[in-house]
Amino acid sequence: MKQIAIESAPAAIGPCSQAIAANGLLFISGQLPLAPATERFAASDAPGQMRQCLANVSTIATAAGAGLADLVKTSAIEVSARPKGASVEVEAIVALRKEA
Repeated sequence: MKQIAIESAPAAIGPCSQAIAANGLLFISGQLPLAPATERFAASDAPGQMRQCLANVSTIATAAGAGLADLVKTSAIEVSARPKGASVEVEAIVALRKEA
């Protein structure tokens, strides 16, 4: 297993990592709609926040040698209160083209 941690995506909150590569798959932790440069919400509405979540997933996948075309599964996380009051949070599993 290899931990993926990059500065061009929002830092993980709490004890989580941005992503873990294992056995040809990349497990991306729940991504909030934070703009990496500011660590603030990129939009106030749910569609805009979803776009930023997916952009963060894409950035992490690209850093590991994959991309959105390699997505195997995404999950929109529903809880009573997401970190920082976000409207959405997205986690993903990506097939790696090469072991990260």
